[in-house]
Amino acid sequence: MLVSNLEELWNIKSKKIKNDDLQSEHNYSVLYPHKKVLIVQDGQSDSEFKKYSDSIKKIFGLTIHEIEFSKLEENDSIDKYSLVRWLSKEVIPEWIYEYNFSVDANHIVQNPHRELFSWVREQSISITNHRYGNIGFSPVSVE
Repeated sequence: MLVSNLEELWNIKSKKIKNDDLQSEHNYSVLYPHKKVLIVQDGQSDSEFKKYSDSIKKIFGLTIHEIEFSKLEENDSIDKYSLVRWLSKEVIPEWIYEYNFSVDANHIVQNPHRELFSWVREQSISITNHRYGNIGFSPVSVE
């Protein structure tokens, strides 16, 4: 159920979405999936998690690697990820914040609206006629 809801939500939200009805400014939210994700867990993942992980890979086109917390170490290879999804019960080590990636410490939830943002980044785009404010109508048609 969660996977099908996530896929449906992704198919809707991965398109440009108009957030407001202002005549002089148009705001969009655009979602981009992370490219490489590292999932840190306490032990080996079970078959249900493997199915979920495979579905996430298929929906978002991600590369996902899993690692046990006990095997996690500070090295240069960890820097190749754009997201570390922390599913371990262990405390996140301080050194992990020195790298150039996002750390998501949220556990997997059944709400697809919340779970979606654990796998994608959101970028807000504003189209205005003037860089100093809302002067006149937007030069770009949103229809």
